[in-house]
Amino acid sequence: MMHRVTVCLLLLVIPVAAAGRSVYSVAEVQRLLDLGDSEAAIKLLDSRLRKQPTDAEALLLRSTAHLMTGNLELGRRDLEACVTFDPNTRQAWLNLAAFDLAQTDYDGALEAFTRAEALDPDAPDNSLNIGAVLLLRGDREQASERFRRYLSVNSDDANAFYLVATNYAIAGRGDLAVALLRRAIQIDEHTRLRARTDTNFSALVDDSGFQNLLTTDEYRPPPNAPSAQRSFDIPYTGRDSRVLAATLNALQIARLPVASGVEVTPLWTLVWSDVRIKIAANEKSGTDVLITADPGSFTPPEWSAKTDDLFRRIALQLHALRPKIDLERGQ
Repeated sequence: MMHRVTVCLLLLVIPVAAAGRSVYSVAEVQRLLDLGDSEAAIKLLDSRLRKQPTDAEALLLRSTAHLMTGNLELGRRDLEACVTFDPNTRQAWLNLAAFDLAQTDYDGALEAFTRAEALDPDAPDNSLNIGAVLLLRGDREQASERFRRYLSVNSDDANAFYLVATNYAIAGRGDLAVALLRRAIQIDEHTRLRARTDTNFSALVDDSGFQNLLTTDEYRPPPNAPSAQRSFDIPYTGRDSRVLAATLNALQIARLPVASGVEVTPLWTLVWSDVRIKIAANEKSGTDVLITADPGSFTPPEWSAKTDDLFRRIALQLHALRPKIDLERGQ
């Protein structure tokens, strides 16, 4: 009997003792940071650095943890210690450059980004980072050369053109920003919606070229892309358009996907599902609904059945959304 009691107590005590111990590992610290538990991460890192004060990796991680708590002073202190003990820690140089940029210390940022470039000359972000700092310093010719270098190896990347455009927008070069943003939109039209809410373009709010870009749909379906169009004798009224509401309802009822970003302008709206749907004002004071898809995404019978069904659903929803005055008239 005594033997059984002793075994039971041991089984209870062992897990509790194990649970109270904190074992340092990079993976465990990263897990805590990913969970947002920066305080627990700092405790583990403090313990590690008391034993190994020159551990550059631990210093970099603790810097990140301090930044998550809002302690910028300690975050920078650990970054500087990190590059002192291991000047080959590229991420630490990048983080220091970000600190310097936030404090408008462009010389310091340029030096840090240059150190990062030396550690990995082929890294795709080198020319973008250095070009941004050069532009802020007023070295436009050198900045442009860096940006050209960056875009030459990212010629089909909408995000690359978008990022360079934001740098020119911040620097007040609306002409260059708009030209680069137009190219980004040509590659991926979703970047236009992104630009609408990006504060980096706030300086261009009164720029006619920028505003024209946001309200112009330059998309042209590629050859052999399936398309279908119907017109409705209902005015287009932008965000409050009955045709827009009917289309969104129809997609929901059909259980078709709808992208979170619906792009609305005074003359047209874009909705992305498994197809592209443009809802636009027409010359007869009505509304056109144009549905397109990528070439080869549907067979002709599939496309015909899909669009016929979607237009039918839109018409049914328009009937259900009739204004009260129409219902009273029996229309």
